This record gives sequence, structure tokens and C-alpha cells, in this order.
Amino acid sequence: MTWPKTLARTTKHKKPRHQLYQPGFNESNGCWLEGSWVSVPRDEWDARKAEHLRMYDGVREVAGEQDHHGPPVPRDKMTRAQRQAWQHYSGSAHFDCVHDSGRVGPVGVEMQGNRVDARAARWMRAEGWKIIRFVTGGDGERRDQTAGMEIPDELLADRGSTPEEAVDTWQHVVDQNVGQMDDLFNTLLNAAVSDDPGPPAQATGMDYRGFATQMAFTSLVQQEESIIRMEWNERQGDKDRFRTLQQEIDRYVDMRRRLKAEAASPEVFDAWYREARESHNSCARANLDNTDGRIYSYVLPEFNDDGTHEPWGPRDVPWGQEKAP
Repeated sequence: MTWPKTLARTTKHKKPRHQLYQPGFNESNGCWLEGSWVSVPRDEWDARKAEHLRMYDGVREVAGEQDHHGPPVPRDKMTRAQRQAWQHYSGSAHFDCVHDSGRVGPVGVEMQGNRVDARAARWMRAEGWKIIRFVTGGDGERRDQTAGMEIPDELLADRGSTPEEAVDTWQHVVDQNVGQMDDLFNTLLNAAVSDDPGPPAQATGMDYRGFATQMAFTSLVQQEESIIRMEWNERQGDKDRFRTLQQEIDRYVDMRRRLKAEAASPEVFDAWYREARESHNSCARANLDNTDGRIYSYVLPEFNDDGTHEPWGPRDVPWGQEKAP
């Protein structure tokens, strides 16, 4: 943390500026934060300087030794110096927001006390982000992100404006991630045209078409792993709140069907598919065996076109992480 040695100065501009360095303060952990220089009129500077230096005497040394995991300091318990610093800069708050495009995600927003910093507000307006008031988190519980905050109406989204309309932001993030993976697979598939790309052994130093083909088959095998992972999690009693097993199977069936349709022949499909599976399984086997089953790796069984598969063995999944019955 970089702090000036003095908290009051007169600059060397042609028209000097009279400034006081105002630290920030975080109520959630009671830590002093780096602040900024504030220019004030000369008469105000003269009147405030001595008290300002007295009020923040020693804070620079305290800030260099503070524990960022400290206890919170309620606003009604703050000293005058802490409250003034908190109102100047209170750190970065993270809000679940919605973009003009409809995309949902977390956004870090600089705060002054319980208000959005003016520069942060301008940035949000320019970038098209608005704060969702009521959201549900990973635990499914509703919460008001703006509780105790003073957020301008112009920075609040229409969606999630009431508890009954709370937005499941985690579901949105999962859906967006799946959509991005689908977009990547489509891009790879378009590049891997139906011309015979050659067997994997001859694709070392491959061109873009060969690389795209390899990555498309890697995506297919990764989807097999998603299915096995979800099955194993459900056996452990950890049911996914955002995706169903059938959704993952349907996605796999579509990916496999499209890859088969693009392959020049069944033999070409089998060659690329076998290469991707063997690479994955050899790595997963080593990970599991070398950690006594404590790492989350999955050796994949044989899969069929309809998404069904052979049973996986007790040592093909993270047996060292299994929950006691």
C-alpha cells in the first residue's frame, strides 16, 4: 500500500493547488484504504490542515500492518476519522448486474460510503450495466443487493425490482457459460470440414483444420466427463441445481451426431475419437492413482450414440472423496 509521507501539501503548479490527502476506510473489515488528494480553497486548507493531520496521525503506520481479515466496524461505531474516510472511499462492492445485451454477471463498483462513486456511475451508464436489486444466490435464498445502499434509480435494472421477481443470477451465468461452450464447439465444427483431416498420428504440427478437429473431439470427450461427473455427484447426494443429467446427455448426443456427420468416414471419426478418449483417460487414470482417488478426475467408460454408456468402476471416479453412507 502506497501512502504519502505527509497528508497536506501545496503543489508546484503555476497556480498552486492546496490539497489534503483523504484516506479511505472499509467497514467490512475495519481497514484503512488508499485514498486520494483533494483540492480545497486556500482559506479552507489553512483552516482544516492542522485538524486533518491530527485526525489521521499514525494511520499510515497502522495501514501497513493491518489484517484484511479483521472484524467489521458498524457505521454507528465509526470514529469521526473513520466515517469521513469511509464517505470518501469505502472500497469496491460487487453487484450482480444485467447488461443492455441481457447478459448477467458480477460487476465491481467503487463506492463512497454507501453510495456509488460518481466516476463508477458514469462508467456503468457508458458500459450499459445496471444493478439487479433482488437476486437469488447459489443457496437459492433471495437477497436485496441494495440493502443499506443509496443507489440512483437510473442504475437499477427493471428486472428483479421486487422480491417476487428475484433473478437467479447463478442460473443465468451457467446458461451463458454453456452457450459460450456451444458457440466454441460450433466454431470448431465449422472449421473441421468433412474433408479427411488425416489420422491423429499424422496431425502433429497440424494446420488450423486439423487443430479445430482435434479440439472438437476433445470437447466431445469433455462432455462425456460432464455426464460421469454429474452421475457421480448425484450418487454422493449433490444434485446440480442448474443443469439436469438429461440436458447433459441431450447435448452430448447432438455433439456426437454432428461430429459423425462431418467426418469423412466412420473410420476417420473413430480415429479422432479414440485419440481424444485415450489422451483423457490416461491422464485421469494417473491423476486418480497418484492421489489415492483424492483428485476430481474421471476415467470414461465406453459411450454410445444415444448417450448411454458402460458402467464406470469404483476406481474410475474420485473414490478418495466419496462421502460415507
